[in-house]
Amino acid sequence: MVNGDAFAVGSVTKGIEKITGTVTEGAGVLQFPSVYAELYKDIAQEGGNWTGDKVFSGGGTYYVGPLYITGDLEVHPWTTVILEGPLYVVGDIKVNQGIIEGEEHILCESNVNITGGFYNAATIPVIVAITGYIDLVGPIVTAVLYAPEGQVRVQMCELYGAMGGADCIVSNAFVRYAQELHGRQDLPGSELFPLTYSYE
Repeated sequence: MVNGDAFAVGSVTKGIEKITGTVTEGAGVLQFPSVYAELYKDIAQEGGNWTGDKVFSGGGTYYVGPLYITGDLEVHPWTTVILEGPLYVVGDIKVNQGIIEGEEHILCESNVNITGGFYNAATIPVIVAITGYIDLVGPIVTAVLYAPEGQVRVQMCELYGAMGGADCIVSNAFVRYAQELHGRQDLPGSELFPLTYSYE
C-alpha cells in the first residue's frame, strides 16, 4: 500500500496493491536531489576516523557520530545506535535486528541491507546509498531511504518515512510518509540545511 500519489516515467504495475492517491504514468523524468556526499564526508572526518569495519553488537546502546568508517557498518541484533552526527561509510551498511535512531544522515558508497526493524518516529534518520542499492525487510522501520543511482526495495515491511531511488519496488509492504518529516530541511531536496551544517 502506498499512502499517497505515485508517479512513473513508464507504467505503474500493481496486483492487489493499493495506491490511495493519484497514479500518473508517463510523467517527466525527475531530477534527483544532491546528497551532498562530499560535505557529509568532511563533517564525518572532522568527528573521527575508523579504519576497517565498525561493528555494534552485544545488545547495548551506542552514541555515535560524526564518524568516517573505511569499511562496513554493522548493527547486530538487539543493539541500538543513536546518531549524534553524520556517518560516512565507504563499505556496506548491514543492520540485522538492530536499531538506528537520530535525526541525522548515514551515507555509504556501496549497499544498504536492513533486516529486522527499528521504530522511533520522533527521530527519523536519512540513509543514503550514494551509488548502490537499499534492500529492506521489515517488520517496521522508520527512515528516509534514498538511492539516487540504484534500487530501493521494501518488502514484508511497514516503512514510516519516505523512499526514493532510480528504481523502487514495494512488495507486501506499507509505505507511510511520516508526519515528523514535515518541516525538516535536511532531507534530500532541501537546499538550505546541509549547506550550513557544520561541527566545531
